[in-house]
Amino acid sequence: MGSEALLNLLGEQLVASAQALVSGLPDLLSTGLSLGLLLFVTVILTVFLLVGGPAAWQGLLRWLPAWWRRRIDQELPARLRLFLRGQTILALGFSLILAIVFSLLGIPFGLLFGFLIGMASLIPFMGAVSQVGVSLFVMLHDLTTGLTVFAIAFVLGQILDNVVVPRGMGGLGVLNPLWLLF
Repeated sequence: MGSEALLNLLGEQLVASAQALVSGLPDLLSTGLSLGLLLFVTVILTVFLLVGGPAAWQGLLRWLPAWWRRRIDQELPARLRLFLRGQTILALGFSLILAIVFSLLGIPFGLLFGFLIGMASLIPFMGAVSQVGVSLFVMLHDLTTGLTVFAIAFVLGQILDNVVVPRGMGGLGVLNPLWLLF
């Protein structure tokens, strides 16, 4: 095969790749924008509801019709709010610990990966999904480092979920420690 034929083949492959990228770009941008907006709104609402306390809660309730407002304000126990605040504190602590451990071990982007995995643990099952996703991403660069990231996040996550949460949150009287295991 001559150099001219090789260049033609390379040019054809490049054009085909560019066409595939351009044809899928609108869907990719739309999906990325939707997910980004959803994440942004979720984080903003979470921060306002958990950190802002009663003022943010009352402000949100004012958006609802009066009969919903009374019903939610009376029926939503303070224990649930306490539980959510505790989960947020645990997720922040988990993020901080992971970020420190990853950074000390020299994991590339250790701070980012630690906070990503830790904060994703606020959403049920997303902690595990983010652990696997980050580990696979790091494995693309270095298999050993990716396995290390997975092992550390898995072990620390298990310690958090099976030791810290039942003792800490159950001790506050928020929920029975048995329910926190599930």
